[in-house]
Amino acid sequence: MLKSKFLLTYTNNHYSSFHFFLCMSLTFLCICYYFLFFINFNAFAVSTPQFPRYEINSGIRDGIQIAEYSSRQTSTDYKSPLDLATDIQKVTYYSDGKTLNATLWLGNKTITDPSKFGTVVLLYGALFDIDKNPATGKFGVDFQHEIQWNNYSKEWNSFIVEQSSKNYFRTVFSQENYTGIQDNVNFVLMSQDLKYLTLPEHFKVLYYTVTIYNNTKTTVDMTSWIDIPPPTYTFSTIPDPIVLTPGEQKDIGIQLESSEGINPEVVDYIQLENNQSLVKVILNPNNQNLSSFSSNIPTPFRIIVPSDSQVGKYKIPFLVNISQGSIFPSGFIEIPNFNLSISGKSFSTVNSNLTITVTEPPSFDDKVREFWSTYGPIISLVTAGFVGGISTYILDKIRNRSKKKLK
Repeated sequence: MLKSKFLLTYTNNHYSSFHFFLCMSLTFLCICYYFLFFINFNAFAVSTPQFPRYEINSGIRDGIQIAEYSSRQTSTDYKSPLDLATDIQKVTYYSDGKTLNATLWLGNKTITDPSKFGTVVLLYGALFDIDKNPATGKFGVDFQHEIQWNNYSKEWNSFIVEQSSKNYFRTVFSQENYTGIQDNVNFVLMSQDLKYLTLPEHFKVLYYTVTIYNNTKTTVDMTSWIDIPPPTYTFSTIPDPIVLTPGEQKDIGIQLESSEGINPEVVDYIQLENNQSLVKVILNPNNQNLSSFSSNIPTPFRIIVPSDSQVGKYKIPFLVNISQGSIFPSGFIEIPNFNLSISGKSFSTVNSNLTITVTEPPSFDDKVREFWSTYGPIISLVTAGFVGGISTYILDKIRNRSKKKLK
């Protein structure tokens, strides 16, 4: 009886321990499942890189205007307050990886009731090229986000459409009676939830405005295409790398290269004043016409290393003013019997470093070794030919003397 009681107690204790171990194991597995699936899923769900605030200048009073009756394209006359309220002068933008937040800075204060100025339609919009392929979407545009006011509904509406071709599209988001346009401010906020764009890793965006007046004119303003995320820029030099010795100077060529593969047009190079090194960098030392240097031609610089410079690697910081232009896909604005042609240009400032290596002057042995490595093969060839010729001459002399003695 005692033995049976002991066995029962042991069995119960063993079962409790097994039950406890099983519960702990299941709990551990649930925690692992949560970390592996839920947290990782959320991490991978954000595929668009985050980046801080950037700014571009898109020009002042550079819009175009089409007269209603003449169908003639001219520069906007900016007679109406709305002309400046739709003049995009700057764009600031940033992203947290989920949303692209942009602010369109305008030339005049916004007006939430454009009908006061005889307006039929007023648009603030953005075009998105998510695959950088001009053969997809509508004229290369895959998505379009537009905030629109018209004189028929007399309210603001916001919508996002996916474009398949000129005639096919689908609405992926719409909001009637949109209240995001503030009155009497010099900006318009355009926030784009990137999930509606399929969370692309890299894409381009172009911001635009359109104003259609009643029986008078239509005005259009736009930025250039903006790369998202912003590209990085580096200097490409000839020669590469740049290696000098104290007391030496060298003329080099510099190009600014973009990680997107398309080099921008450089407007100006600005060497930052916090360059504490003794190494001097002179832009265009021969005073050539810089306007003749395109993005595909290196810009001339002269590097001067004073004789008392410390040996080491120097990074010379530069600010570079660049410009980029693009053509507006005019098919989005269909004007009867008129082919709209408008180009956008944007200006921005980027940072890049010019790396220069200063080494010890070569020793006498190094100079001899360098001289021999450069000219040694030629000297060896010439010497071998000379020695061969002399040897042949001497052998001929010896043969001739031997023949004379035999006679």
